[in-house]
Amino acid sequence: MIKITKKRKDILSIIDHNKTYDVKSAVELIYKIKKVNFNASIDLHLRLNVDIKKSINNIRGSISIPHGNGKKNKILALCDENEIDLCLKSGADYAGLEDYIFKIENKWFDFDNIVISSKNFSKISKLGPLLGPKGLMPTIKSGNITDDLQKEIMKIKKGKIYLKMDKGGIIHITIGKTNFSIDQICENTIYSIKQISSMFSNYIKKNDFYKSIFLVSTMGASVKIDSKNIL
Repeated sequence: MIKITKKRKDILSIIDHNKTYDVKSAVELIYKIKKVNFNASIDLHLRLNVDIKKSINNIRGSISIPHGNGKKNKILALCDENEIDLCLKSGADYAGLEDYIFKIENKWFDFDNIVISSKNFSKISKLGPLLGPKGLMPTIKSGNITDDLQKEIMKIKKGKIYLKMDKGGIIHITIGKTNFSIDQICENTIYSIKQISSMFSNYIKKNDFYKSIFLVSTMGASVKIDSKNIL
């Protein structure tokens, strides 16, 4: 039996787990129950009302949230030699092609995002079994297979987030840090909920789009959000 610490009990006692909260109340609770001394991430977990078996390969894409998410993502630009300097100046942490393909084949994953031009994508198709399970494989729907590498790199630096539904029908996204203001987290949360529902409205009934939405910070407790007044 897992022992619950006093600190954990105190956190859980503040939240009514039989209640759904409006966004501002949920965000305020997240800040109230924060017990860690570092700049924690705040994550949004959206369980979609979708037939997982039929739609698992379709529910993916990207959004750019208003205030970014505070994460310093490392970007790998897989590009031709004549594009390396431009990609690095645009904000990529690594740029090149064959050398980095070789490194990935040897289990190197010191990056958070890949951007690649459409002309070179066939060269990394063999990396699918390595990149796919980690959510790193570029896709056209996500926008990171592109002929404008500079533009995509700059979007990521400004807070673009890639979305992918997991096998449980849930999309997980980081929407900020605890050093953000309450208003910034509220705006990022509302924007994400609205944007994702509009992106995938062809797959899911609009009136009952989400089965559940939870907001949680690192080592904190989850707070359930009522989306009815948002959609």
